[in-house]
Amino acid sequence: AAQHAAASQHAAATAAAASEHAATTAAAASYKSASVIAALAAELEQSERRIGNLAAELKRTEAEAASSAVAAAAEADRVSSRMLEEQAAASALATAECMAQERVLRSVQLDEVRLKLGAVKEVLDVNSDNLKRSHAANRLSLAVFSLGAAAAAGAPLTQEIAQVAAAAAAEVAAAAAAE
Repeated sequence: AAQHAAASQHAAATAAAASEHAATTAAAASYKSASVIAALAAELEQSERRIGNLAAELKRTEAEAASSAVAAAAEADRVSSRMLEEQAAASALATAECMAQERVLRSVQLDEVRLKLGAVKEVLDVNSDNLKRSHAANRLSLAVFSLGAAAAAGAPLTQEIAQVAAAAAAEVAAAAAAE
């Protein structure tokens, strides 16, 4: 019986040791699991913070992009308006220059026409004077022929002499006007 009691004690001690070992192993596994869970929870918390930071950064970037787009559109409008104003001023200047050149050209052409008209007027004036002198000379010739015919016929010469005097006065007036 002593042996049996010793064997029972040994079996009980072995069972107690195995039980203690199982409890230590379970505690270690439990500690390790708790440690892994805590690490995963910390990593999850860090990931959530990074996601929150990225979301905030994305919102800030979107706001900056929208602000930049508005500023760029305003700048484009300002530049476009300035360019249109410059083009309008350049166009107005070009138009004014073109009109000035056209006026100078027309002035030159008008001067040429005036010179030609002046020459035509001078020719017409000379021709008119010549026609007046020719008319006066013809009247004088007719009056002289009339006087000669009346004298040859023995008719009174009073009317013919008056015609010669009037024609001679017209001839003198035409000659004076021509000079």
